[in-house]
Amino acid sequence: MKKALLFLLIVPFILISCNKDDDLEYSIEKSFKDPLEKLAELQEATGASADGWKAILKLKDGGFYSLFLKLNPAGGKLSLYADINETTASVPSESGYKFEITQGINATLSLEEGSHLDLIQFEDPSKGSDRQYSFLYSNGDTIRLQGNRFGDELTLVKASAAERQQYEGKSLEASMKSISEFLSSSRFLQLQPDPSSALQLSVNEGTRTLVATYVNAKKKAENVGSEFSYTLNGIRFRNALKVGNILIDEFIWDEQKKAFFFSTGGSRTEVNDAALPIIPLHYLLGNEFPSVISVPSPTRYASIPGWSTAFSGLWATSDAAMIGSPYRLILYFADFSMNIPAGTMNLDIYFVSNNSLYTARFPYKFSKTDDGVFKFAAQPLGTTGSGANANLIKGYVKSITDVVSLDRFKIDYYEAPELGGLLGQFTSVDRPGIYFTGTFGSLAE
Repeated sequence: MKKALLFLLIVPFILISCNKDDDLEYSIEKSFKDPLEKLAELQEATGASADGWKAILKLKDGGFYSLFLKLNPAGGKLSLYADINETTASVPSESGYKFEITQGINATLSLEEGSHLDLIQFEDPSKGSDRQYSFLYSNGDTIRLQGNRFGDELTLVKASAAERQQYEGKSLEASMKSISEFLSSSRFLQLQPDPSSALQLSVNEGTRTLVATYVNAKKKAENVGSEFSYTLNGIRFRNALKVGNILIDEFIWDEQKKAFFFSTGGSRTEVNDAALPIIPLHYLLGNEFPSVISVPSPTRYASIPGWSTAFSGLWATSDAAMIGSPYRLILYFADFSMNIPAGTMNLDIYFVSNNSLYTARFPYKFSKTDDGVFKFAAQPLGTTGSGANANLIKGYVKSITDVVSLDRFKIDYYEAPELGGLLGQFTSVDRPGIYFTGTFGSLAE
């Protein structure tokens, strides 16, 4: 009975409390704007530029493109230039578009089939570029959108009348042509923002990527890279290149000088094209350059420049000993195959016997100073396979293996225009009159 009475006393209190709360009014703000309001905002924002929009498209699955687009609300057509290739940069595509609500909440700019974006190619056929872009926000002259399916980022920036005229006058195509001609004829692009820093640049037009290599504080080669897109006046990087305190987000093209430059702190730094890399070879072996330097026999394989008389004599001594041996062996070429991180090298000497090619392996460990002086220490030979071959010929090639073990060497570039490129050159620090060259990569491959 007491429990029932307690319940009867509590219920009226609850009811009174609820009635009291119902009399209160709270201002509840919606978490999201009404989709129709967002759609009207998107339409108003995109209609605010009479001269069209410069745009950057960042594809989620890789790809970075410069665009210029104009929307024609009356005809429902979108005119689009893109730096996908020189044709798409000079002749606009015309495709339908519409503003709509997608997924129930997203104010969306939807592109119909037929725009230049359909020409973007992907290695994975299941990938692609978005056609529907949801409105994120607008800020001043900039509109940000994001693809509904793949998450591609599309950024629109209001274009000026002068920029519109440039796009319509095929200036983007002209910029792409000039830059492409420069890149295809350049050898080693490099820049030096200050006396203490140097960047070696490697550009791949096929993948539209640029990699900058520099020497870090630990005296190791380090790479930073990014995709790039072509612009009216240069190339823009998807991700800014950061080297120390230097931040580079674009290279500006100087049409008169036919060269790139970038500006930082009010100063202009030129990108130079040189015959030799700016970073010493010992930093780039196994990085920008193969870690194998292959030395051909000048009499049995091919004669290449950059050999001293002294080393030619050492090689000739080993060559004569091989051919004069009971086995009548032919000294063909030698690979200096270095594992830079491990500090090891295999000197693989290739020789011919009875029209068959054999390998003799002479293993070494090495140390390297900060200024690129190598010291090689011979290690025990193996007993099977190429090790057994090394034991067989070690007495005949002693003039070559001894100089490798006894002398310290610097390894650097050797310019060989007659061969159309560079060779790697070993020069003895202890006996500068001993030096020789080889090709990058094994002659056995």
